Amino acid sequence: MTRNRVLIAIAIAGLVGVLAWLSWPRSNESTTGPEMSGSEAADDTELSSQVETWPATLYFPGEGDLLFPESQELPTSLDPADRVSTLVTSLLAGPRTEHLSAPLPAEIQIRKVYWIDGRIAYLDLESPDGTPPPVSGSTREMLTVYSLVNTVLLNVPEIEGLVLLWNGRQLRTFAGHVDTMRPLSAKLDLIARTQ
Repeated sequence: MTRNRVLIAIAIAGLVGVLAWLSWPRSNESTTGPEMSGSEAADDTELSSQVETWPATLYFPGEGDLLFPESQELPTSLDPADRVSTLVTSLLAGPRTEHLSAPLPAEIQIRKVYWIDGRIAYLDLESPDGTPPPVSGSTREMLTVYSLVNTVLLNVPEIEGLVLLWNGRQLRTFAGHVDTMRPLSAKLDLIARTQ
């Protein structure tokens, strides 16, 4: 009888010990569930919904047949293709500065951004009705093409060249003047000097 009481006492003591250990707060675990106050939960939600940004420079056509830099904070991504897409989407949306213009009409969208080899990116633009790029003179075409090229290459260092496609096809030129059959490099002499 005494032996049974001793075993029961040991079992109860062990159970109490295990329960105490399980309920003991641990400093390396985050607190969730009922112990978290409403304001703490709201703070965590706000933090998780915040998007990290990075300072990008977009190049918009402007007066004097030059490209003008405009700084914008854009959502960041580790994937260069995502950054290209974000940059070009912002560029197509147009500038915040009055005397500048978007390189292409508002209905033009990104069809796809992808890679085929190494450090060359492919930017496929599309018009909703499948029409060719807008007709323009040589200067306007140069500003359109290098607005895209400079914005991508000067913001995404992983990329050394940009190939422009239109509605899934690589065209000889956009509007009859600038050769778009090869990867294009940035053209710094088109950028206006700002003070």
